[in-house]
Amino acid sequence: MIIKEKKEALRKNIADVLSPLIGRRCVVLDVPYHVNIGDLLIWKGEMDFLKSLGVKICGMYSADTFRWSKLPKTTTILLNGGGNFGDIWRYFQDFKLQVVEHYPNNRIVFLPQTIWYTNEQKEIEDMELLRKHSDLHICVRDKRSLSVLQKHFNTNIYLAPDMAFCISDNFIFNKKSPRIKDVNLYVKRSDPEAKESTLDLNFADAEIRDWPTMEKVPCCYKIFIKLRTMNAKLMHVMERLPYFHKHGFKTLLAIEDFYMLHVCLPNMLRQGIKFVSSYKYIYTTRLHVAILSTLLEKGYTFLDNNYGKNSSFYETWLSDVEEIVFRYDNK
Repeated sequence: MIIKEKKEALRKNIADVLSPLIGRRCVVLDVPYHVNIGDLLIWKGEMDFLKSLGVKICGMYSADTFRWSKLPKTTTILLNGGGNFGDIWRYFQDFKLQVVEHYPNNRIVFLPQTIWYTNEQKEIEDMELLRKHSDLHICVRDKRSLSVLQKHFNTNIYLAPDMAFCISDNFIFNKKSPRIKDVNLYVKRSDPEAKESTLDLNFADAEIRDWPTMEKVPCCYKIFIKLRTMNAKLMHVMERLPYFHKHGFKTLLAIEDFYMLHVCLPNMLRQGIKFVSSYKYIYTTRLHVAILSTLLEKGYTFLDNNYGKNSSFYETWLSDVEEIVFRYDNK
């Protein structure tokens, strides 16, 4: 199968799985307010998908800006997809678990996630909590994650690709670089999922980079951090003033939500798309560099992260694409 055909097939798979699960109104929680472009691509794909369904998005909030307001029972709660279900990125997992406990009467859908636990007891505890909810649906984006769920659930578990595949072609191609360098790119992650590779020396012909926003924080995000710091100081003052404590918090957090959605998100997505599209050929240890290359219909070589997330995703969805090569000889 060629990349363009695969891209359309994956989008159809997502629609087939998720369309029956989402009502006419939803909120999206745990959206990413950080500089990892991969997570921002997921968020953008979720928005484009919901728009295609005609779903009314009643709010989108990060783990830090959501205020635990009462939600109508008809509102579906969508928990942002990605790779933070487990015990590596615990802050975000704990937030999701709190949402499940706090909203027992709303349908809750985990958008496609990768699951990874190093602590078996923590896995058991999390799954016990999740099983208590009467209308919970968990989507995962690889077969290994599905096998984890199958140990704990008999129903309401689904396999679907990453939500970034739902980003529209117009958005992707309108932001690609007009010029392609005569050089290859090796994207080597530099975070807790990084893994040293015996293949590094094979890429002497490539520039070794990470997402540009992780190498240098964009100006728009520096402003966001200053805004967040200022808001935190104002909130500290408002805690002593009952009226402002009730109404001011919501206003200040709404400013953060607006700025992240309308300034930081488009700016960093544009930067990421231009970055990947400007190189002749791509090698990557980052899943979303691979997904973005697929969206750009650009061939690439894919390498693993430190716990096999990339290889599992490749084997689940991409192994039949002739322009995509996976190298298994990492340490």
